[in-house]
Amino acid sequence: MKLNGLERFAPLAGVLAVAFWIAAVISDGMSNPPDDKAPATEFAAYLHDHDVRIYVSATMFGVGVAAFIWFVGTLAARLRAAEDDSRLSSISLASGVATVVLLLCASVPNVAGAMAGSNLGRELSPEAAETLWVLGGGFFVAAEFVAVAFMASTALSILRSGVFPRWVGWVTTLMAVVLIIVPIGWAVLIFAIPVWTVLLAVWLYVREMRDAEPSDVIS
Repeated sequence: MKLNGLERFAPLAGVLAVAFWIAAVISDGMSNPPDDKAPATEFAAYLHDHDVRIYVSATMFGVGVAAFIWFVGTLAARLRAAEDDSRLSSISLASGVATVVLLLCASVPNVAGAMAGSNLGRELSPEAAETLWVLGGGFFVAAEFVAVAFMASTALSILRSGVFPRWVGWVTTLMAVVLIIVPIGWAVLIFAIPVWTVLLAVWLYVREMRDAEPSDVIS
């Protein structure tokens, strides 16, 4: 298989995605956002006073989402090549993209709230700011459930095709099960899936560079 300059690094899009997500979280944390149980007035003040920080964090997270979609496409292609039936890889691709888009939507209400004041000259009422704040949580829960399909389809494809070691398939299966349990499933979405993404991205990159003949790699 011939690999051009971009294709050989395609799996590492997963690493890039996680790096941007971490940067977005750090940027957001530096602005000291209010606690979810804070009064509505604090939400309004935060959206008004930290608009630039909100834009920066959302932009970095959005770039990470774009990189993750590239990684999911690369992962699905590898799964499809190893499968007898492409249904599982197709489900993995569709649900993986849907999951990360819903996560991106979780940050959109705060961006909209910040834009209302800085770009449109509107002053959000505390009640409106609180609504936007909690709306993001709804998108997060939706992403958690869609991620069940992403993890489950990927796990089944791995276990059937052997494209990754079997223990990766079983760990991915466990992640899918935990995601169903809403009170703890968030931890899989925030912590486990990024780690899983980095591991699979590096494994795919190393394997492809190892298996490719020098004459097959095109710069």
